[in-house]
Amino acid sequence: MAAQMAGMPKVSGLNQVPVLTPQQQGWQTQAGMSGLQQLQNPYQGFEGIENYAQNQFKQNILPSIGQRLGMAGGAQSSPSFHAQLGRAGTDLASQLGALRSQYGFQNQAMGLQSLGMGLQPAFGYAPKQPSALMQLLAPLLGGLALGGSGPLVKGLFTQFGSSQQDKNKQQQTPLSPDVIDLINRIRGGGQ
Repeated sequence: MAAQMAGMPKVSGLNQVPVLTPQQQGWQTQAGMSGLQQLQNPYQGFEGIENYAQNQFKQNILPSIGQRLGMAGGAQSSPSFHAQLGRAGTDLASQLGALRSQYGFQNQAMGLQSLGMGLQPAFGYAPKQPSALMQLLAPLLGGLALGGSGPLVKGLFTQFGSSQQDKNKQQQTPLSPDVIDLINRIRGGGQ
């Protein structure tokens, strides 16, 4: 998880947040690992299919070739039997080769899909939340607490300005006694 977070760039004003639960992150990791294994060995698991086909050939195809030629026991040494057996064996090898290729391509496609799921970002970005105090002051300050401005903000700056010119402006933009009291309490100047 820390490795995934380390790859994410820092963005000003935003927090990095998980978009998946820890359980989903585990599944995502497993999907990625499974996809990587399928890409590394796309034919894994084909041996069972191949063995099954060869056993079926020995148990069903060979006896049926002998029956078609009317042979029993030791008569399987005829040239006709060997020719048909050769064609059947070549056909089996060709079909198994095509099936193996198809199996490998399908596993590679599924592997790429699984690897893609494993590479999806587990973290995203969300705006940083202002403090509870700033959220409470935002309506009173016209949004200044959250980075905005409003008509009340202008009044605050003129009410509590440091120069004589600013003090003159405070008479032009009067604030209600409740707002002045609140500001004084926040600044520690009032009870």
